This record gives sequence, structure tokens and C-alpha cells, in this order.
Amino acid sequence: MYTNAAGGSREGAMYISYVLWKQYGIKQADIGKMFGVSQSAIASWVKEVGFQVQIKGLKKELEQANDIIRSNGLIITQQTQQYIPHIPSSGT
Repeated sequence: MYTNAAGGSREGAMYISYVLWKQYGIKQADIGKMFGVSQSAIASWVKEVGFQVQIKGLKKELEQANDIIRSNGLIITQQTQQYIPHIPSSGT
């Protein structure tokens, strides 16, 4: 089974990445640094999750990703640009 640098599942990392990019406007390169992957990997993840959202909805999964972001103190604003280096993804 794939795990990311933070030890979480690929799917969980993808959902968190999508929420950070889509809802919080965080740059893909910065998200990549958080997960220890390249910007292009994040771009692929965001694209893949975007397709899944269109096909399946994924409301529950994206709410869970948002909960992880909030529980780790990642209510991020464009002004502060402060990040936690690695965050665990959900066990999905």
C-alpha cells in the first residue's frame, strides 16, 4: 500500500491537497513541500480529485480533508502563508 512522506494514504493526501489548493488557494509547490512530493505530483493529484468530484461528488471525503486541515491548525490565509511541514492524511 502506498503511503506518503507523512505516513498517510495516497488518497487522503490527494484530498487534503485538493482542499488546500481549491478552498485555501495554497500554491501547489507549497503543498508539495508539505507532503514531500513535487509540484507536478500535486498538479496530478488535484486534477484526479477534480475528475472524481465531477463524477462521484466526494462531499464526505472533502469534508474529512477539511477537518484534518482544521485540526492541525491549518486555517491558512494568503497573508500569513504559514504551513506545517508535514501533515498526516486520513486513513482512507
